[in-house]
Amino acid sequence: MNNTKNTIKNPVKNTIKNSNANNENSICELFPKIIVLIRKKIQKKLNKTGLLWDQLIVLSQISRYEGINQKNIAKLSLKNEASITRTINLLEKNGLIKREISKKDRREFLNYLTNKGRKTVEECEKIMNNVQKEIDEIFPPGDLIVIHKLLFKLFESLK
Repeated sequence: MNNTKNTIKNPVKNTIKNSNANNENSICELFPKIIVLIRKKIQKKLNKTGLLWDQLIVLSQISRYEGINQKNIAKLSLKNEASITRTINLLEKNGLIKREISKKDRREFLNYLTNKGRKTVEECEKIMNNVQKEIDEIFPPGDLIVIHKLLFKLFESLK
């Protein structure tokens, strides 16, 4: 029983000791847990903006690439087009984005931020930067560089 408490208290330490694919603290099990915790932290702070996590992801893509179509938003967000369509509809209904028909292809809609959308993105960027600072403070700077390199290598090899 004491061993179980140790596992729950310090899953990373256990992962290093027992890193196999069947272990509940393997890297494949630990990543989703970390993602859930980070998303919860961000969502709690996002609540004051009225946005949900998935809406923020789409709004951020539109902010970075003004005039982007939903197919490319889906590709960049690693989401399916149907869920992107629902999110875009909601963002448009809330006055955060506007859609315009493409001059090249009348079947394609291009997405742009409204002034309200820009203000919301700025507010969300502050929230994201604060959460990033909190996470960065957990590690010494040298470790952050190594973690980033390793995560990027993993990301690129899984793409």
